[in-house]
Amino acid sequence: MSETAGRSGVALVARTRDVLAGLVEGADGQLLRGTVPIADTLVPHETRRAARFRSPDDRRDYLAGHLLVRRAAARLLPPGSPPVRLVQRCASCGEDGHGRPSADDHPALHLSLSHARGAVAAAAAWSPVGVDIEPRVRPVPTTESLWAATMSAAEQDGLRTSDDPSGDFLRLWVRKEALVKIGAVSLDRLSDVDLSAVPLRGTPGTGSPHQWGDHVLVDWSDDEHVAAVAAAGPVRLEVLRAGR
Repeated sequence: MSETAGRSGVALVARTRDVLAGLVEGADGQLLRGTVPIADTLVPHETRRAARFRSPDDRRDYLAGHLLVRRAAARLLPPGSPPVRLVQRCASCGEDGHGRPSADDHPALHLSLSHARGAVAAAAAWSPVGVDIEPRVRPVPTTESLWAATMSAAEQDGLRTSDDPSGDFLRLWVRKEALVKIGAVSLDRLSDVDLSAVPLRGTPGTGSPHQWGDHVLVDWSDDEHVAAVAAAGPVRLEVLRAGR
């Protein structure tokens, strides 16, 4: 049996500002830790992608997500291990810079990351894991055509009778996005996936794990964002604060 079998994965959610706490912006717009550019932690395709963002806020969210996934990986690697070299190579076009992330120097490690305006999420595990975070923007579109394209018949029935269809749709959406990222769901067949048996409601913060087939779903939310983790094994979800 593998020495990693049965070990819990870890997912982290954080405000972008908390991930980047302690960093300063240099005259050229680069973020610095002391006098060292954080670009030194990144690989070339990440620095190129970051430079293409026109919005400073979008660039900071991108960088925070890519730093946070390294922190998630560090929770599972031996103490003192160097930061992972993040690989993102598209399975369709073969280009670097997008696609499912992986650790070049730790091929058995599964990684996932997501960023929304002002917040980021990342996960690392020894079995497939996916994470998605979205802003709690109201109103989330609740048109019947969108529901039909992305939700099962049972899920649509639940949304029609819900007292918060916008919030419930968003919860279902992030769960399905997380499942897409581990390959359990196809993006163009979301309506074939039925999560109606998985409880939707819960208090803000980290919810209890739910089992869906062979996968575990864990939710998180606050007043501004909603996130979900999907994993093929046990996973714990933590909120990262500044200084941690």
